[in-house]
Parts: sequence; C-alpha cells; structure tokens
Amino acid sequence: MFYYVYILQCNDQSYYIRCTENLEERLAAHNKGLVKSTKGKLPVNIVAYIAFREKAKAYQFEKYLKSGSGRAFRNKKANLAPIYVSIPPWHRTQTLSWKHPGRSHYHSLSGFP
Repeated sequence: MFYYVYILQCNDQSYYIRCTENLEERLAAHNKGLVKSTKGKLPVNIVAYIAFREKAKAYQFEKYLKSGSGRAFRNKKANLAPIYVSIPPWHRTQTLSWKHPGRSHYHSLSGFP
C-alpha cells in the first residue's frame, strides 16, 4: 500500500496539499466539488504527487511542503514540470530523488523533517 502526498493548483492559482491513501478517488472527489477546501476553486490540476510506503513519512512530507522552505521548494519545482516521485521500499533515508519528464538530470532533496 502507498500513501500519496499530492499538490493541486486551483483555478485561483493557489495550491492545495494533502495526503491520501487513494489518489485516484481523492482527485475524483476534488473534481466533483465534494472537497470543501477546493469546491469554490474548480477546476483543479495536479502539479505533483509523491508515493510513500510509510504513512508517517507521507505526513512528514506533507507538513514539510506546508512549511516556509517546503513552499519555496514547491514553487520552484511546480514551475518546471509535473513531478511524479515514488520512494522504493528499500529506500530508508530521508532523501528524495526525481527526474522531470523530458529532462536528463536528476534532482534531490535531503533532510526533510
């Protein structure tokens, strides 16, 4: 099972960050107007999602993305291209690595919470 941290960009250009166990179902709920926080900001577009095997790590990363340095990270990366990151089960450090679609280099983030 995976736990997903996802970032949506709302119609008013604001961001919505949350954690969920079922990304597909949660996105459908957003787009149907069933989520109070985004209901008045439709349509929403997914900017990024990150999959974690450990629930605690997912919630730590959600908290990080809502912090000052996390917002700076999100804003910098959100303007480049969609980010889709999966943490392999054997990956036990707090370093994330990802590659933007269509780019040849990798990025990394170390030491979140």
